[in-house]
Amino acid sequence: MLVELFLVPGFGVSGVLSLLCMITAIVISYLEHSFLIGCVVVGVSLLSIGLVVCYGLKYGTWKKVSLQETITATVNDSTFEGVSVGDLARTISRLAPMGKVQVGNRQFEAKSIDCYIDERTEVVVVELCDSYLIVKQKDNN
Repeated sequence: MLVELFLVPGFGVSGVLSLLCMITAIVISYLEHSFLIGCVVVGVSLLSIGLVVCYGLKYGTWKKVSLQETITATVNDSTFEGVSVGDLARTISRLAPMGKVQVGNRQFEAKSIDCYIDERTEVVVVELCDSYLIVKQKDNN
């Protein structure tokens, strides 16, 4: 029953079997022995279950077997390193509205904010999002 309570998630075969064994032991103690012995077995069973559950759920009991480290890194910390708003880029594929752009010698996913942009067109980086750049077509003025 301890394995079912603390290690295996959910209520499965081991929990049902342990519950049946406990009920069988209580019934046998009433049938094979006296009423007093049956009551003692019930009391000891309930007391032991209560103590085990209280001790098992007490703070610090599982510290020796639980993971204590925390993960502080994030995915793609330096995705846009060296890229900033206002940089010039060139489209590698057509942005309709998503596509690929090249900034320097690196390629990025990009999204056009105003219209479809053909490939090999100069664009300006407007914003850096989580996983892509937002660009607009470069003004030829």
